[in-house]
Amino acid sequence: MVTSFLKMLKKYIYGSIPYQCVRLLNPDSPKISYFKFIKENGYTHYPYDFAEKYLKMPVEVMPDHKRNLKYVVHTENRKLYFPASFPDKKIEKLYKSLLIEQDIQSAHHYVDSIEEFGGKTILDIGSAEGLTSLEAIEIATFIYFFECQQEWISALNATFEPWKDKIMIVEKFVSDKNGGNKITLDEFLKDKPKEDLFIKMDIEGEERHALEGVANVFLTSSNLQFALCTYHKRTDKNVISSFLDRYNCTYSPREGFFYTKHKLRTALIRGCTLNR
Repeated sequence: MVTSFLKMLKKYIYGSIPYQCVRLLNPDSPKISYFKFIKENGYTHYPYDFAEKYLKMPVEVMPDHKRNLKYVVHTENRKLYFPASFPDKKIEKLYKSLLIEQDIQSAHHYVDSIEEFGGKTILDIGSAEGLTSLEAIEIATFIYFFECQQEWISALNATFEPWKDKIMIVEKFVSDKNGGNKITLDEFLKDKPKEDLFIKMDIEGEERHALEGVANVFLTSSNLQFALCTYHKRTDKNVISSFLDRYNCTYSPREGFFYTKHKLRTALIRGCTLNR
């Protein structure tokens, strides 16, 4: 009884009430479809019609006792590893959410086609499990993973063991400063090729600081592409857009909105520097 009441209450608070308000005050708002979905289907973290196919799909979580990790089998029979400390249900839920986020209909998807990573050196900043990089590993030139959490580092090493000659895991936070456990991308890349880079950045609201530490790369690199998350902080979209404008980039926000903490924000900005 209590659970049913709470579900109904959330449906009204996050669906029916804001839907009616927005419909009356700003009927052209792109947010109206979000509120309409909640109003009609109830409260959910995934207010998208396409999410249903992922939420209903079976996911088998397998133990790897030798590595003391767990994994799911992703596309082309590639094993995607997770920390052993994660309960199976948590892994199942996380894996489904990753698939939802990277569906082409989601505002959070990094690329329209994995083929866009062909011939690229990928900087996977805030890599966690490395799902997108796993899909790109065969066609990418090289992948740098920036990750500091040891449980994810162990999982990444296991996932990418078949391609260990094509990856490097960097146990540092990408920042606008150097020292300790922080490093700028300008410093990291100073003695490395800067052509055909792809920067994927999802670092919990630290994107704006990390970008200030990659200014030289944006000035000098050739054929640099990027997918930068903008949903963690309210002003991320404006701050990151201002940075990109300074370096004469061409870019566009992903259409649609991404849900975070009961707020609707543009999920990410995708673009490139002009070829030099």
